[in-house]
Amino acid sequence: MTFEADDSGNVVKITSPVNDASKYPALSKIFDAMFAASGIKFTLDAGTMSKAARQAKTLGADTVALHTDNGNLYLRGKSQTASYNNTISKVDGEIAIFLDPQFLGEGMGLFFDSPEVLFLDTKKPLCAKEGDLRILFMPKNPPVEKKVEEAEALEATPVAVSVDQPAEVAA
Repeated sequence: MTFEADDSGNVVKITSPVNDASKYPALSKIFDAMFAASGIKFTLDAGTMSKAARQAKTLGADTVALHTDNGNLYLRGKSQTASYNNTISKVDGEIAIFLDPQFLGEGMGLFFDSPEVLFLDTKKPLCAKEGDLRILFMPKNPPVEKKVEEAEALEATPVAVSVDQPAEVAA
């Protein structure tokens, strides 16, 4: 969405995708409030994150997990044919959030260098800022995975065969 603001910073209308002259709150206040919240703050290389998210999307992942393990930040994606797990950076704290790889890749591609990122909670937006640019990445619900055993059990139902009686052969 593209917003137009007046000189005081109040958003006055949406210019894309639909023209709407309704009043909206000052977005700068919303972003400032998000970054004032307590959470895990870290910086990362925007180019690395953007490439990792685009690679996961190319492999067919429609959701990626941004998570930590032993102080390392990983971006993990999974599709029906491939799995992807890339180390992004070092982080102090535990992070676990599911995001859309396309929006993450495109959003991180807008940053010039290393934005400051704030992780609040699994169900809250991942906040990123650099200079005057602010982006909120909305979380997704975790993907539902089918258990392999259940899928195989439905496909391969055993048929009882008697050894004493030969099976009939269709002519």
